[in-house]
Amino acid sequence: MITPFYNVMQVRDSWDWSQTKKLAPVSDQLACKASWAISAIETLEAAIAIRKNVTAADTRISAQHLIDCDTTNVGCVGGWPARAWKFFQKSGFVAPENYPYKQYLGAKRQCLAIRDKSTVQRLDTEFKGRQYVTLKVENLKQLVQLQPLSVAINAPPCFKLYKSGILSNYDCECTSTSFEEVMVNEIVTILGFGTTKEEDKEYTYCSGYWIVRPSFGASWGENGTARLCIPRNRELTDFIGTCNVQTYPALPDTGMLKSIQNITTVSP
Repeated sequence: MITPFYNVMQVRDSWDWSQTKKLAPVSDQLACKASWAISAIETLEAAIAIRKNVTAADTRISAQHLIDCDTTNVGCVGGWPARAWKFFQKSGFVAPENYPYKQYLGAKRQCLAIRDKSTVQRLDTEFKGRQYVTLKVENLKQLVQLQPLSVAINAPPCFKLYKSGILSNYDCECTSTSFEEVMVNEIVTILGFGTTKEEDKEYTYCSGYWIVRPSFGASWGENGTARLCIPRNRELTDFIGTCNVQTYPALPDTGMLKSIQNITTVSP
């Protein structure tokens, strides 16, 4: 399924939300497979910070509360950000200091009641959690310019060994050749993108790269992030991307998408 876009906005050569104060520090999911929760929260915090013109430090959300209490996802086994946003729409969310477990524990615990109900925050009525299927490079860049996104990727052992540079399928065979064969097992936050230069060794086969941030801690990769190749010859992978990064993007829309019309979304 290809997601159509109309009313296209201008796409820049590069963009990086990590250079702003709209993004929380890098997280480490530890032994809990909680990438779905961490990315859902990172992107929602950023969306609220952008909408309200504040910093991410002003919009912190408890990941432990989400992992413990959201029954539509499966805690440390896995989940989808779009379902997490639906949970927040129904139940609200709190800052880490207002949940009885004030720190992220790296494990699912019993869901605890929030003692001070006045600390529960609600999403406004304009909010929509959006899940897409197979976006083209240019369309994904449009969304990333508006706000950070959650994206599902295939992260085999070779991906987790990444140190630096632009990762392509030549370095790590993580990309499916057709949508029917796509497999994803990690949710990451896509922070931006860049364009390769002629002096870059990847220039001949990568026209640019995505900047993605898994929840592996700040010591992993390039300060907690990786750069994924945007293949120069994209006939077969235009809607899939390196490590399948373009197949299941999602975002928490707080009203930022009014400039892009006719976007098809699906439920996870």
